[in-house]
Amino acid sequence: MADESKPTINVEKDGPLYIQNAKGLILLDSEGNPFEVTDDEMALCRCGQSRNKPFCDDSHARTGFQSEVKAPPQPA
Repeated sequence: MADESKPTINVEKDGPLYIQNAKGLILLDSEGNPFEVTDDEMALCRCGQSRNKPFCDDSHARTGFQSEVKAPPQPA
């Protein structure tokens, strides 16, 4: 179970990475420049087709992007 007070990243089936409790996170571009993060939630593109990279603009639905990532089972 995730700690609801900490940032949490959820991998959406056929969609983006959803980040909750994102306020205060630092998201950097490839040169180390920060993106402004003002919301408590954000969605990051996984399909590569967003016109607003690195953020999701729902292009995954338009392009038919498919991906279902599941964590490996936890040992008992």
